[in-house]
Amino acid sequence: MKYTTFIILILVSVIVKGQIKAVTAKGDTVILQDNGNWKYQKIDSIELGSDSITLNNQKFHKSSLANFLKKSKNMNVGVYFDQLQWGCVNGATNGSAEYTFINKDKDLNATFITETTEVELSNMVDIVFMNAQKLTSDIEIVSKEYRIVNGLKVLCMKLKGGFNGIKGTFLYYIYSNETGVVQFVAFTTTKKFDANYKVLENLLNGLSLTKK
Repeated sequence: MKYTTFIILILVSVIVKGQIKAVTAKGDTVILQDNGNWKYQKIDSIELGSDSITLNNQKFHKSSLANFLKKSKNMNVGVYFDQLQWGCVNGATNGSAEYTFINKDKDLNATFITETTEVELSNMVDIVFMNAQKLTSDIEIVSKEYRIVNGLKVLCMKLKGGFNGIKGTFLYYIYSNETGVVQFVAFTTTKKFDANYKVLENLLNGLSLTKK
């Protein structure tokens, strides 16, 4: 369903692009905005990132069928994926993603976004949630945990929300190192999410370090 995919892509573009939280040398928390401006964080703002985030002890690895590597142009990371199951195109309809992945048989999609600013993983919970709230008031964080994926510590988040009457569910892998931040987001309608969870997760499990 192309209309459904388009609506969810808009939602993802708002969730993944926006403000970055940083801490000054004096310990003050400031919000860095896209236009280069900054402001102090309000005392009463949401502090989801400070919540305890547990580590999933299971080890996550790329599928044996994921034998094609798509490298990031901005960071030393990439995605191994199964070309028989997924197509990959450069960019996205909103222009904020490096790559868009489209499942060839099902209404499943993913976006691969990189930012060349290093951010603590725990702060990304706030960033993702606050930007999602700008678009829809019923967005909710279903779960969050750390995972070890191909040797990388990533933040895994599951979000659910509606846009123009369409309910979508989003599975995030977020990784940060000295070269920047990756937000790899797989998504579909909430109605289809559970039945296709493993397909989406297997794609995200292709996230790996690469050599420049």
